[in-house]
Amino acid sequence: MRSARTIRGTILRGSLLVAASVIAGCAFYDRTTVFVPPIPPAKSVDATVDGTKVALARTQQLELRLPSNATTGYRWSYVLSGDLMLYPSGVTPVFVPDTPAEGQTPVGAGGNSVFTFRADGVGTTHVKFEYRRPWEGDDVPPAKVIAFDATAP
Repeated sequence: MRSARTIRGTILRGSLLVAASVIAGCAFYDRTTVFVPPIPPAKSVDATVDGTKVALARTQQLELRLPSNATTGYRWSYVLSGDLMLYPSGVTPVFVPDTPAEGQTPVGAGGNSVFTFRADGVGTTHVKFEYRRPWEGDDVPPAKVIAFDATAP
């Protein structure tokens, strides 16, 4: 008859062998390939999009470049309404300064506020941008308004 110590050692070695086999088997397990549809390229638009419809595919990004100059106190703000299939994507807006001409100083120079959105769903989202000074409130009309519809089938 075997001693308890020998039986425990055999069980321990067997358990380690099974655990090692399972771990090694998982490393070589061929998982089913998941199809990821290609992401459509981003669509870039500017202020000329005002009053139009922008067609997007699902997951497509929309990059909107609006002229701005932060030193004047004006900022672009936006409101999304309707079928909310359009969402801000990443850090938005990002200010991109104009490239100064040779010999000019860029102090107080303008540039573009770049807003990035992503279509996630179907429907139509109404997008309205207003260029205003935040401290002036709603009783002062915005300096500029840009509105358009973003649609995704």
